[in-house]
Order: sequence, then structure tokens, then C-alpha cells
Amino acid sequence: MSYSRKQFDNHKLKKLAKESTWWSGGSYYNERKGRYIRYWKSTGKNSYWAVCKRIARRKARLFLKRHDYYIKQADDLWWNVW
Repeated sequence: MSYSRKQFDNHKLKKLAKESTWWSGGSYYNERKGRYIRYWKSTGKNSYWAVCKRIARRKARLFLKRHDYYIKQADDLWWNVW
């Protein structure tokens, strides 16, 4: 990895640390290691995020079905907007 790429990555991690919240994933500064560390939302089958996504998709599908309007992309749109 080149020096300039590593500097770019560090800049992105610092920006992400300022903008992120504890529940959305992001990065944080680890004082012991002396650098920013990226963390991700858990994506396991029964993780909080997976369950929320599954519930949101189901609600969107049922809402659209009730109103006689359903397309497959509506699921993805609902999650991206939410």
C-alpha cells in the first residue's frame, strides 16, 4: 500500500469518526494503538441490524401489497431510505 493511499484512508477514518454514532458503525480512536480503527455493524443472521432490516422489508412489502402496488425494488428502496 502506498503512502498516499494510507494517508487518504486515515483522513477518511477521521472524518468517519466525527460523523458516526455508536449505533451506526464507523470508526474510533484507539489510544493504546495510537490510530483510528474501523468497526462495522454486525451482519449475522440474528444480529440487531439483520432483524431490523428483515422487519422493515416485511412492513414495506405488506404495505405495498395492501395498496396493490408491489415491485421488487421497493424493498431495497425502503431500506435505503430508512
